[in-house]
Amino acid sequence: LEKDLNVKYSGLYLGYINDNEYIPSNELAHSMKYKKYNYLIEINEKNANKYLSGEVIDVDDSMINMNKDFDFDKKQYVILTYNGIGLGIGRLVNNKIKNIYPKGLRNF
Repeated sequence: LEKDLNVKYSGLYLGYINDNEYIPSNELAHSMKYKKYNYLIEINEKNANKYLSGEVIDVDDSMINMNKDFDFDKKQYVILTYNGIGLGIGRLVNNKIKNIYPKGLRNF
């Protein structure tokens, strides 16, 4: 069985540091189980489809209502989830979530 596996690396790539800022990896987002983390945002189906297509997501009332304890005024990297499943990483800036989902994985 082991000879049939194509293992690229062992372990989980957590992310990297750039200009003294931690940038989480897409792999980390996919490995997250739904819990109340202070950097995790649950999104609806419409926004999940936008994210997976590589679009920027506007923070709207539905997102705020789904994440009542989240501070949307803070500029930070976030993990986006849909139905408790980690989709990927975005950057929250000025009421928008900038998409940093890998281009090769996007739905066009």
